[in-house]
Amino acid sequence: MALSLNRKSEQSLLGKTEFDIHDKEHAQQAFKDEKQIMAQVTQ
Repeated sequence: MALSLNRKSEQSLLGKTEFDIHDKEHAQQAFKDEKQIMAQVTQ
């Protein structure tokens, strides 16, 4: 996964959010999708 995101190691991704890794448009959509999934799981 780290290599596909142009990172040297998985350690470099710890503590990062979608907004730290991807462009704003992609991050917003991913965040929205993840929120929706979490809402479904917790019901």
